[in-house]
Amino acid sequence: MKAWNKSFSLLVLVIEKAEYYYPLSSLGTLTFLISLYLAGYAYSTANLYALLLAVPCLLFITAQCAFIRLWSLRIKNLELLWDSDQNLVSRKPESKINLKLRAPSIPYFFRYHIQSHATLKVGEKAKFYYSLDGISNSEGDVRIEAYFPLCGHFLMEAKIVIRDILGLSRTRMEPKQCRNFTIRPPIIGDENFVIPKNATSMESRQRQKQADEEKYYMREYIPGDRLKDVNWKASLRVGEMITRISPISLEKSQLIYIELRNISNLKNDTPLSLLQLNIAKSWLFSFVVQMRQENPAYHFLITSVNEEYKISNDKDIKKFSLELAELNYVKKRYWTIKNPDISEKFIFTTSFDSSFLDLSKEKSKCYVFQVVNSRNRRAKQITLLPLEYSLPWPGKWLLRFTPSLSYLHLLKKATDKSGHGDLGNGNFIRQMKVRGSVV
Repeated sequence: MKAWNKSFSLLVLVIEKAEYYYPLSSLGTLTFLISLYLAGYAYSTANLYALLLAVPCLLFITAQCAFIRLWSLRIKNLELLWDSDQNLVSRKPESKINLKLRAPSIPYFFRYHIQSHATLKVGEKAKFYYSLDGISNSEGDVRIEAYFPLCGHFLMEAKIVIRDILGLSRTRMEPKQCRNFTIRPPIIGDENFVIPKNATSMESRQRQKQADEEKYYMREYIPGDRLKDVNWKASLRVGEMITRISPISLEKSQLIYIELRNISNLKNDTPLSLLQLNIAKSWLFSFVVQMRQENPAYHFLITSVNEEYKISNDKDIKKFSLELAELNYVKKRYWTIKNPDISEKFIFTTSFDSSFLDLSKEKSKCYVFQVVNSRNRRAKQITLLPLEYSLPWPGKWLLRFTPSLSYLHLLKKATDKSGHGDLGNGNFIRQMKVRGSVV
């Protein structure tokens, strides 16, 4: 086995070296072989026309290869700069990866190309494979277009290549560079269904509860405190801003508890299950952003199967979006995390989570947001791989079959045509019905 691994590693090394020194592109190789055939045909049959076609082509390709190789030996101090702060979002039609190439000028007939191979990990054993190409303009800017069907971890390996404008000859420049990116979930902004009406009154109910107690204490103003809590009389008296705080901490009324139930009863991730999880991530992220915009004082405690996230400011939201993007399914049938002291919480889940049906044991009031697949024509049509975009190669996992979910019929009576419903005991459900398909 060790000998086989060593032989395979040696073969890979030989192929990489051959690819580095080989001077022709695929089109150039085909043209060169056709020219050789015409040259042999002209020699054997004394055909002048074949000779006139073959010899100029062979001389032109050979001269190009020699010139581009000699010119590359003069080039030094190549530097490829990556924009690490660029916002790459899944399911965005015109996503572009921005790079900057600092390199000396080359003759007009040639161009700098950035060729890359990349993988997008969207599940435990599910990846997309990319082969990308970008051309540097006169200012060194390189924009590589790519479509990301799902959010996840994106690993990109880039190399600098000099090619002629006809695409016949090429020469590789060292070294290769690798970068990691996170493809974030998109914000759902086309429908106003993110926040239920009942949820917006949480703080007001707590405020009414605290209005009976007219006892306060003062402390120095801390950035983030609301201006309406500032005691202006006391601030003018002592010469600095003083905040009036209730002895009953407001943290409880401003803390939103959220559960992302990324559990699945399937043995392997399927295209439909990954698509639903991606939508649930977008729904959750949109919920947090919208709640934060409408109520800046809100804080969030988000729980998944193995992680817990606390969001208090915009910086935390950005960090959370990166961690949320790389969150995968956990193969479990039941949700075992219990929070007995929570009065209200929001649950985001998919149709592959069967544990949310047992909400009668929950002591807290639950708002359930579930992504389900539907054959209804009114359901939102979402395609994993839209044919109008340049798509990556997904691999064999795309052929995995999603078994039917027999327990979903239990929800038909609980929800109306729009997906709203009441699960009893004050629990609310909102379904996003989608007609998910691969292509």
